Amino acid sequence: MDPRKFAQFAAHPATASGFVMGRSSKRASGRGGRSAGRGTEGGGRAMKSRAMKRKSRPRSTNVFVYGTLMRGEARHGILRECGVEMVLLADAPGLLVDLGDYPALVPGANGDYVRGELVRCRHHEELFRRLDEIEGFRGEGCKDNLFERKLTPVGMMDGHVREGWVYAYARPVSAALLVPSGDWRERRGTRRAFLKALVRGHCGGDERAVARELVRWYPIPPEPEEFEKAVNDILPLWAALERGDISERRLAMVSGQWAVEVEAVAQG
Repeated sequence: MDPRKFAQFAAHPATASGFVMGRSSKRASGRGGRSAGRGTEGGGRAMKSRAMKRKSRPRSTNVFVYGTLMRGEARHGILRECGVEMVLLADAPGLLVDLGDYPALVPGANGDYVRGELVRCRHHEELFRRLDEIEGFRGEGCKDNLFERKLTPVGMMDGHVREGWVYAYARPVSAALLVPSGDWRERRGTRRAFLKALVRGHCGGDERAVARELVRWYPIPPEPEEFEKAVNDILPLWAALERGDISERRLAMVSGQWAVEVEAVAQG
């Protein structure tokens, strides 16, 4: 990203665009193209219906983590203590900055993404209580917040998008701290070792069998004579994950494991 553009976003982290999904509204029209007026019976019912839908819409219990809370990192144990039900590689809009012992996500321009993981825990209320304390989040819009907790679209790296909470840094930052890759593991030199351990967790000792199932899931399956070549093309699976040829979501659909844990991995 152009450093001048970065400075624009970094100077105003709470108001920069391109971070949280916006909502659009459409004007309800009656017969003949006339808008339903306020106070009319039809307009009142429509407004009440929309209000009920907003109230009944469940809030996401997913959280997007991108630093020391990820698998294999120092604070991931906090998530495990809250009963991890799902954890998958994912990405979210923003830029990543290095604050020393931990990274921070800040708003970016369109096309800027941070790599991390989407997590859902059984005891999500306890999880958010603990994360709010760790991240210095005291409430929406509080001027003392170190991080803001916001809803964001989260890409599953295969075209699917979900929604989750993310803790975004609420203070100005320097462009010199930018992590160009948007990947904390890559910054620390642990990404490749992590991916290899992740594949072992999903596949056990039969990586080729899992690869064959992945190929069978292709929207357009290869011809029988091309099947084994297609399998070979995605082996080893850790490299296919690194290239983005497959997603962990797809891998979990085949392995049946939606919360594969990875212990700490060495740098290098």
